[in-house]
Amino acid sequence: MTGADTLRRHLGSAAFAEHGSAPPLPGIFGTIKSEWDMMADLIHLTEAEEHRCKEIALARLQSNETARVQSYKKSSRHTDLQIHVLGVIGEYIVARALGLGGFQAFDDHGPTRRGDILLPSGEYLEVKTTAKPWYNFLIKEDDTPQDGHSRYAWEPLFQCSYGALVWKMPAPLQYSLVGWCTQDEFRQNKTWADYLPRPCWLLSWHHFHAIDELKGRWVPVQQALW
Repeated sequence: MTGADTLRRHLGSAAFAEHGSAPPLPGIFGTIKSEWDMMADLIHLTEAEEHRCKEIALARLQSNETARVQSYKKSSRHTDLQIHVLGVIGEYIVARALGLGGFQAFDDHGPTRRGDILLPSGEYLEVKTTAKPWYNFLIKEDDTPQDGHSRYAWEPLFQCSYGALVWKMPAPLQYSLVGWCTQDEFRQNKTWADYLPRPCWLLSWHHFHAIDELKGRWVPVQQALW
């Protein structure tokens, strides 16, 4: 089954006609994925995997409540627990795709301040998971003005070397790992999305690369450690 066939099945003929077919775009660090590339390889979670993600999300929520930390909501449609569940599932999917051990790649109390997943290279990766396909990679601004400017800075909230984007697909337990980008790509291509309910910085999903290309970046490091 081709990527186009998969898209038809999951989003319907109307969505297929609207989005159309697009060839892969050349990127600085590799091939930027087309719409069909991302639809061809859907990720199916088992009920057991989803249940474990929910357990981790609940532990994170309870930890945040104890520390009186509020979840950042881009909309009021989701509860704090739903936001945590979506985030944990995205981190699990990326860690599994990169061969980092799945649930062993992060702890029950949430990611470190430097990022969501520690890569074998010693660098960190920020994972964003959206509730629907075709959504983009969003980074909110810091809460503290930088150098007296009226606009806040995004840098303190995206200190990782890389970012990754995951979509929740319409069918139950199905996701699409859109790909990865570098912090420099975010810096160069981000736009200010003032039309959103809570304005923030945005990087279009078109700028993301196939996840296998990121995995290949540290294979020599892993081999050296072995």
